[in-house]
Amino acid sequence: MNKNVSRVLMGALGALVLAGTQTGVSYADGANIRAIPALVTGEAGGAAEFKPYGEHLYIEDNVADGNSIVAHMQYGSKDQWWFNHDGSGTTRHLDFDITDGTAVHLAACRGDWGGSVEDSEIFACGLWKHTTA
Repeated sequence: MNKNVSRVLMGALGALVLAGTQTGVSYADGANIRAIPALVTGEAGGAAEFKPYGEHLYIEDNVADGNSIVAHMQYGSKDQWWFNHDGSGTTRHLDFDITDGTAVHLAACRGDWGGSVEDSEIFACGLWKHTTA
């Protein structure tokens, strides 16, 4: 009897270990990422944050310095820039529809809004952050 109980327990333990090591496809399993611009005058001035669950981007401007916070995001075949040009104390929210499992790369910069991305100045970009949608 003890041998049978031992075998059942060992079999159950083995199944748990095996299940814990299996990596199937998981969706929206990436971690939230937060990128900041390169420091200018000792402070970042804001941040860009991407949340894979629901694919949300938040661009925060925290300093009244005349600059915008800019998010630079790459995913799939897209390479896009978004400004928060609403001023200090504001957060711009964007909602995406990104295919699950897609790699997402995010950097934050500072910029001077010129009415369009093409007519704007972008500078002081920080390090890239990476996750999966």
